[in-house]
Amino acid sequence: MSTLHQSPHIAVLLNIFPEHLDYHQSFPEYVKAKSNICRFQKKTDYLIYSAKNPTTKKIAKLSAANKIPINIPAVKKIISRKEIPFEADFYLLNVAAAIAVAKIFKIPAKIVKEGIKTFKPLPHRLEFVGNYRGIDFYNDSLATLSMPTIAAIDALGEKLTTLIAGGFDRGLSYKELAQEILKSKIKTLILFPTTGKRIWEEITNNANRRKQKLPQSFFAKSMEEAVKLAYQFSKKGEICLLSCASASFGLFKDYKERGDLFKKNVKKLGSARKKTK
Repeated sequence: MSTLHQSPHIAVLLNIFPEHLDYHQSFPEYVKAKSNICRFQKKTDYLIYSAKNPTTKKIAKLSAANKIPINIPAVKKIISRKEIPFEADFYLLNVAAAIAVAKIFKIPAKIVKEGIKTFKPLPHRLEFVGNYRGIDFYNDSLATLSMPTIAAIDALGEKLTTLIAGGFDRGLSYKELAQEILKSKIKTLILFPTTGKRIWEEITNNANRRKQKLPQSFFAKSMEEAVKLAYQFSKKGEICLLSCASASFGLFKDYKERGDLFKKNVKKLGSARKKTK
C-alpha cells in the first residue's frame, strides 16, 4: 500500500492499530502507508471512516472525497441487533460501514438487511469451530494484536473461560489485554512462546497491584498440547477461544496454519473422546 498513487472511488477506514511492524519500520510509517487508501481521492469519491478513532479521523483530513462518518445508531433503521448473526459491539462497526456503502449505491434496505442476516465471516475471524464435549470452540487466529483479542473476549462474554494466546514477539504492549483478561471470567490461560511469558507477567503484575485472584496458566509448545489442555480444563457449557494477540511466526508458518491446526486438533481430539466411550 505504501507504493500506491491512486485511491479507490469508495474507501472504508475502520480502525488502525500497530500492525505489520515486521514490514514497516514504525507505526507512523504504517499509518502513512495506510493513508494512501484515501490520500489521492477526488471530490467525486467517497470516504467512509470511523470518526471515533483519532488516527482514522486524522487520515480522513487528507482526502478530498465526500466524507461519511460511520453511524452505528443508523444500523437499527435497517436491522435489529438480534437479527445480526454476531452481536459483538465491534461487529456493529462493520455492519454500519457496509450499510453506508450500500446507501451510496442506492441498494434497497430490504436487500441490505438480507445480506447482513446471511453473511458468513471469513475463516480465522472469530470463527465458530463447533461444539465438542459440550464446549464451544472459536478460532480467532487472525487476531495478531491485543485489540482484536480484547474485542473477542468482550464479544464472547461470561461463558468464555479458556483463552489460548501468545506467539511471536514484536515488542508490543500487553497491558490493556492483561486488564481485560482480569476483568473477564477467563479462568484458564494456555500460552505459546514467546509473548506468552510477557502476557502472563503483565497479568501477574496487574493482579498483584489489585490483589486479584489469578487465572491458572499453562505454557504449550504445540497446538496439540494447547488443545489437550483446553479440553482438560474447560467444562460443558463453556467457551474456549484461540485469539493469540501475537503474530504466528515461530511455532507456525502463518495465522492460517495456526488456525487450521487449532480446528484440526479440536475436531480430532473431540471425536477421539467420543470413540472411546
